[in-house]
Amino acid sequence: NIGNGMGFEACWRYDAGMLLAEPMVSSWKARLALDFAFQDEKTVLAGRSHDGPLVVQKPLYPEGREVCHAIVVHPPGGIAGGDELSLRVKTGNGASTLLTTPGAAKWYRSAGPWAKQSVAFDVQGALEWLPQETIVFDGALADSAYDVDLGAQAGFIGWDIVCLGRTGSGAGPREAAVGAAPGPAQPARRATRSATARRPADAAAGRLTRETWLSH
Repeated sequence: NIGNGMGFEACWRYDAGMLLAEPMVSSWKARLALDFAFQDEKTVLAGRSHDGPLVVQKPLYPEGREVCHAIVVHPPGGIAGGDELSLRVKTGNGASTLLTTPGAAKWYRSAGPWAKQSVAFDVQGALEWLPQETIVFDGALADSAYDVDLGAQAGFIGWDIVCLGRTGSGAGPREAAVGAAPGPAQPARRATRSATARRPADAAAGRLTRETWLSH
């Protein structure tokens, strides 16, 4: 809403903030939870809740009723120091869902606070997580974690594509941290991401009970 100045504030923060430490505005705290179910031969978005600027658009069915496509939208478009985003998705038995994003995510420079993103999937049916790439700018401090719980008959495919700066314009980062925020006596881990996938102990023989989803 440009009329009340909020739109200008958001633009200032996420444009100028790429080059300078973020302006003195409150951080974004956002949470989105989605629940997909298979009902009447169709995968539907059976439940949703959100708080803050993280939402989902209207479900689409380009592949037919069995597969629900949905776009997760973070209206500010970028994540700066102190921001915290949380995405929780559940797909029930028989449900098949594809989630994506409308554009690249951006981790902007921080003056000190870490930005945090937590993604958790509870998959009993099938889930495809295919977001656009993530661009990490110089000076970013990004704590990004994925957790995937797989049912015995679940299917999952996902990616996390990380681009270090805008290399096409020669704006690669000189220094940035992507991983788990350090504790009081723990140094920052450079260029790593935390992600695991798990199946229950009673899953079919030959399936992994724990595996690394994303490598360093």
